Amino acid sequence: MARKKNRRKKRKKPGSRCGPDPKLVYLARRGVAEAQYSLASDYHGGEGGVKQDLREAARWYRAAAEQGHVVSQFLYGLMCRDGEGVEPDPAEGVKWIRAAAEQGEAAAQECLAEAYHEGEGVEQSDEEAARWYRMAARGGDPYAPMALGMMYADGDADMDDDPDAERWLEVAAERAYPPALAMLGRAEPVRRGSAVHLLEAGVRLREMADRGDDRARELLEEMERTGVTSALIRVSGRKPGLNDRALRAAWGGDPGAQFHVALAYYNAEGVEKDAAEALRWFRAAARQGHAPSQNNFAAMCRNGEGLPHPDLEEATRWFRLAADRGEPIARNNLADMYERGEGGLGPDAEKAAEWRRRAAEQGWPRAQFKLGMAYMEGVGVRRDEAEAVGWLRAAAEQGYLDAQVNLGVAYSDGTGVERDDIEAAKWYLLAAEQGCSEADYNLGVMFADEEGDLYDHPDRFKWLRVAAEDGYEWAQYQLGLYCAYGDEDEFEPDLDEAMKWLLRAAEQGLGAAEHRLADMYWDGEFVPQDRKTAMEWLRRASDGGWPPAQTDLATRYMEGDAVETDAKEAARLFSAAAESGFPLAVHALGCCHRDGKGLPQDDAEAAKWFLRAAEAGFPPSQVMVGVMYTLGEGLPKHPEEGERWLREAAAVDSALVRQVLGLPREAEEDRMEEEDWKAVDMEVGDAPGLPDGAAAGKGGNGS
Repeated sequence: MARKKNRRKKRKKPGSRCGPDPKLVYLARRGVAEAQYSLASDYHGGEGGVKQDLREAARWYRAAAEQGHVVSQFLYGLMCRDGEGVEPDPAEGVKWIRAAAEQGEAAAQECLAEAYHEGEGVEQSDEEAARWYRMAARGGDPYAPMALGMMYADGDADMDDDPDAERWLEVAAERAYPPALAMLGRAEPVRRGSAVHLLEAGVRLREMADRGDDRARELLEEMERTGVTSALIRVSGRKPGLNDRALRAAWGGDPGAQFHVALAYYNAEGVEKDAAEALRWFRAAARQGHAPSQNNFAAMCRNGEGLPHPDLEEATRWFRLAADRGEPIARNNLADMYERGEGGLGPDAEKAAEWRRRAAEQGWPRAQFKLGMAYMEGVGVRRDEAEAVGWLRAAAEQGYLDAQVNLGVAYSDGTGVERDDIEAAKWYLLAAEQGCSEADYNLGVMFADEEGDLYDHPDRFKWLRVAAEDGYEWAQYQLGLYCAYGDEDEFEPDLDEAMKWLLRAAEQGLGAAEHRLADMYWDGEFVPQDRKTAMEWLRRASDGGWPPAQTDLATRYMEGDAVETDAKEAARLFSAAAESGFPLAVHALGCCHRDGKGLPQDDAEAAKWFLRAAEAGFPPSQVMVGVMYTLGEGLPKHPEEGERWLREAAAVDSALVRQVLGLPREAEEDRMEEEDWKAVDMEVGDAPGLPDGAAAGKGGNGS
């Protein structure tokens, strides 16, 4: 059987630090076994602020093991057996593995059984192997039942000594182990599995018989007598799902062949899909150090494929083993575990970025994309838009769809690179060729941008329509607006078509479309006025978390417009929208705190929210911050800082500053159209409103 690798258990750790935890070191030196184990675990995996040091790991595992710490006994035994951090010494390894096994550690029992079966570090004994496998199987070890069933099928253990023998043999048969299939076939020849499995059993047994294995010959004769051979004859014109050479190599222990057999079962290539069988073969190769198999075995453990439920700690262990061997996909998967805080890791954005970089530098496109987005957003690394674009380009040039879309966005917005609509369109087109509806939509929007280099492109509505028909909700929404208002060069308004696309977007839960329908029904725009229907759409958009709708509904609660006045509900909705950073809601929430409407009056809390909106460039909040600094209300009195904020607001909207400060309006300002602003309740604070259409976000989904 293949060698078992170290099953090191993981601990959930807080943020990163430099050097081992001083408290942990102190307790370990004072002889606290659990602290010694934890310190060893950190050194073993290079976690907890220390670099990987197998010698230190072995030293502390041994210290804990000598105090009877069962997991440390097992792990130190594996390190002795494998020569990790110490000189290889199978006998010493067995000694410590036995110590853990005798304390009831099922994994150690399975490992000790394997040592007896292989005669490694101890005198070979099938009887002892079977005894320990039985203990491990009954203790819940996931691998012992298969190993025990194989021993029974091979005649290496006496089934009469085990009342559960048929149960373990069944496990081996379910994994298509040929001798087990044949043995069960003596009693129920046709009940077992598929003809392909029977054929595989026959091929395997024939090979064994040809090499002079008398027992295999007897089993073949038994199959003949019980009718199993007849089943083989009936399918003799069919080839097995896996070619004989691959099966022979896999059963012979070739990890590469085992990997390909596992893939065949996983992907249903020539055989029926069988996740449990794929898991078994991946594990067989993984235990021999085959890095791609270690990664795939870990991924199946993470997803719970072929297992009763996901095993995130086991997934983490195998991802790390594969990552340490340089497998780029495993390194990226390990980064995902750190990012999500799974399997006893993190969440640790810095560790995630560190592993992501290793995979990205090896050319793995998904890692390059994720690292690029980390730099773009400043998550786990210092924000660097130029560096982000470099990694996005590396992934995009390999055809990674999300990278192509986001690189197009970077060029379209001029983020981390000089704005270039032609280059943006190039990357959107490459993504669109892969069937990306979001790229279709972005192309359509870019072609319709009056300030862009590609405005009035003849294909602009084509791309929007393609995305809309593919079900992309933002494209449906935008196309609905175009149909409602028409285009002087392309087509006349078509209200039926407009409603069709707006309703499709709304039915997918797009808050912008739901909110737009609410406004249309409220104002009677394009549809008969129906304020009851308008409120239904508004509530639906608000309940779905669309910040402009939450803000609109909050304003109605504050004013008592179509609903009963409820300042607390208004404040709750303003708060929900403000958490997303929607400036109008952030400003309104500051007003609630300032005026004590729906919330306790608190100038300092009001200033916090006004500052947040002001820093986002929202003029009404900039005015409020300027006034509060000038008067020393909620903020330290600082007239110069107050003047700075007022100047920033005036640079965008001088009329608003004059209005708030009570200054006379200039003639040019008097000509401003009221429709450009949507008033929030004067008791809450005046603020610019939203334009009629909310702009859609662009970019890949980041998966």
